[in-house]
This record gives sequence, structure tokens and C-alpha cells, in this order.
Amino acid sequence: MAILKTEAIVLRNYKWSETSNIVTLYSQDFGKIKAVAKGARRANTRFVNSLNPVTQSQILFYSRNSGGLHILKEASSINYFPNLKREIEKFAYASAVCELTEYLTADSQPSPSAYYTLHQTLNKMEDSPLEEKGEKCEGEPIFGKGGRGSSGRFLEVSHRRVSEVEIATRAAPN
Repeated sequence: MAILKTEAIVLRNYKWSETSNIVTLYSQDFGKIKAVAKGARRANTRFVNSLNPVTQSQILFYSRNSGGLHILKEASSINYFPNLKREIEKFAYASAVCELTEYLTADSQPSPSAYYTLHQTLNKMEDSPLEEKGEKCEGEPIFGKGGRGSSGRFLEVSHRRVSEVEIATRAAPN
């Protein structure tokens, strides 16, 4: 097992056992990473607030060559995105962006452009105020004409700032 260090954005965090969590992260260097954070659910943990969803963290992990779950050794928060977490509507949009990233990316496939897009989207959402309800997002659909993603389901983009972010790669409709 190799010890690796990288910056990553936490996409998802869920209970694995009484004291541990499974964390899904997205990094520029390694792509989507799934790792066990042993002891993350304890009161005095070394992972305090660095493994919450929609958080940019510096992580140190043991890489498994055979696939499966990696083991998270350390994590420290770089950017907590506090403005996103103060307003529930902004946090809902940011969570949706993280969820889309989790479902549209493959495990262990690095994509610097996807990481950059995710990071810039969260930064734009962090810095921008919410607009009044009823205003529509203008611009070209992310998934081409018809708005169909790779799963064949229609995707609806409801956050107004999506049109401001350059989408590095666009999925072609099926």
C-alpha cells in the first residue's frame, strides 16, 4: 500500500460502522476516491469538520492497488465554504452539484478539468447571492439540446449561476 497526499472535495460521507465512515472524495490527481475514515464518528477525532460534504480538504490516504476502499489516514480542511452552509438553498444546490459529480465520474479516473469545474462552481456559488425566485437560468443546456444525460433521464438545472461557469466537458445526448 502506498501513502498518497492530495487536495480533494468531499462529495459524500455516510456511516459504515459505529466509529467509522465511508467518504467519497473527488481529487484532481486521483479522480473519485472512496475511503474508510476509521474513527471519524468518535467525539475526539482527527477528522473534525474536514470530511463534511461540500468541503475542500487536504487528505493523506493509503492506496489499495487491488481496488476496493482506500484507508484515510489524515484530513484537514482547506475551504469549508461557510456561505454555502449558512443558507439552506445554496447548500442544496451545492449538494446537487456534488451528487452529479459522484454519479457522472468513474472511480480512480483523474480529470483535472472536472475537478477545476467542480471547484469553480462551488466558489461561484459561495460568492454569489441568491436571486429572487421566479427568475430563469438562461444559456445553453449543459447536456446539449433536449437536456438528456447519459442515463436517458431529463435533467433540470435550477441554479442561475450555472450559465456563468465554463463547463470544460459536455456530455453528448444519447
